[in-house]
Formats: sequence, structure tokens, C-alpha cells
Amino acid sequence: MMKKFLTYIFLLIIFIQLFSCKSKTAYQGDSMINYPDLNLIVHDYIEPYQQEPYTFRLVTIENDKRDTAFLHAKEVKWDEIKQPFIDANLYKKEFDKQYKIDAITDTLTSTLSLIFTSLNHENLTSKLSIKANLADNNIQSLYAETNDAGFFTSKAYKLLFVNKKTIQIQESSKKPFSSLKNKITTLTFLN
Repeated sequence: MMKKFLTYIFLLIIFIQLFSCKSKTAYQGDSMINYPDLNLIVHDYIEPYQQEPYTFRLVTIENDKRDTAFLHAKEVKWDEIKQPFIDANLYKKEFDKQYKIDAITDTLTSTLSLIFTSLNHENLTSKLSIKANLADNNIQSLYAETNDAGFFTSKAYKLLFVNKKTIQIQESSKKPFSSLKNKITTLTFLN
């Protein structure tokens, strides 16, 4: 009986240690109130171009194969273009205080650059940079780096949006038993 009791106590101690050892790191970054909402940026700066009369040049380079097409707005696969930007969104409660913000004002060009750097190396988005006009706060460009390093697969993106000019998505992906695949998609605004 005593042996059984000691076994239960021993298992209870191990159980408590396993579940009480979870450490929650307290990050000292800036508040999420200051983070950009990429859903709104996509809505305000990309979605208006999803309809006529806009046309685009789409260049896709995948493992040294290049393809160029001229497309009307309705022919562009907008979900594939927008999804990496939406996935890179920082404006989420779970990211509160996990990003450091650096602000750089360029008085010569009247621009403000905001650089968001992740303090948590497990976050999908490691870096985000937004350049905006000081006079009207309109976004001139946005750049983001994301990395989803899974156990068997990994996917990394470098995203560039230049307002009314271009969207570029550089994707690197790795799956088990296959080589690294690189794909660069560039959508250039023609009008």
C-alpha cells in the first residue's frame, strides 16, 4: 500500500513539474496599438485595383523558368497575391509587445519610415518596414520578411509593395525529400 502511495506521489510531482515549467517570456517591445493592420492596408491600397480598367504585367520566375503575361484586373489571381501580406499581419493580440519599432524621418523627401523588428524569433513575421508620406500619411512602400520553419516543411517570403507601381513576392519553400524551390512573382501596375 505504501509503495503504491509513493508511486502516485512520484507521478504527481512529475506531472506538476511538466505543466508548471512553461515559461512565458515577457517581451519589452512596443504596444500592438502602434502596429500596422495589414488587412486594412491590403483593403485600402491593393483591392481598389482588382477591377477594370486596370491592367498589369505579371512576371513569374520559378527555378530559372521565366513567364511573362499581360493581364486585366479580373484575370489576376488576387487571393494568391494578397494572402502572404495578410499572413504577415502584426496587428494581433498575441503579438502585443513582441515587436520593436524604429521610426526614421527623412525631411529631405518628407517621408517617415517605420521598421518593426520581432523580439520573438518564433513569430512568422520577422521584419516589417513601411514608408509613408509625412504630408498625408499615404503609404509609399511596404516590405516584409516572413519565415514559417516547420518540422518537415518550411516556407519563407519576402514581400514588397510599392504603391501604384509594383507588388513582388519572393517565396522559398522546402518539403521533405525535395530541393529548395524559389519563386518570384512580380506584378507591375501598367495604368
